[in-house]
Amino acid sequence: MYEISSCRKAKPNYYVKVNAFDNTRGIESCVMSFIVNRPANEPGFLLQRQDFEGRTMKYSLHSYA
Repeated sequence: MYEISSCRKAKPNYYVKVNAFDNTRGIESCVMSFIVNRPANEPGFLLQRQDFEGRTMKYSLHSYA
């Protein structure tokens, strides 16, 4: 928790993501992930979907800012 608090203080206007890893033999991967800090201003994004050849869908992101 100390590391999370110090990171949030150092980067108050950034996204801060925490990943939790499980080192149990056979798993050894990220088992939990969450955002602990967000910037004060989030302009947002537009997800645009396009039909393509056959039944293929293409996606693109565009920032509102």
